[in-house]
Amino acid sequence: MEELGFMDSIKNIFSSRGDELRNKMDAAGLTSSEAAEAEAQLDTGRLVIVAKK
Repeated sequence: MEELGFMDSIKNIFSSRGDELRNKMDAAGLTSSEAAEAEAQLDTGRLVIVAKK
């Protein structure tokens, strides 16, 4: 998993919490549909763990 770059961090300052979360999931390697499903699970109060081989 790569760390967020400087520009991504600056962009997150001006983004909503949901946008920031999606950016971090994207950086972790999730597809847009996987990120949307993970966000939906988080919205219901569930814990989401992302692991990469």
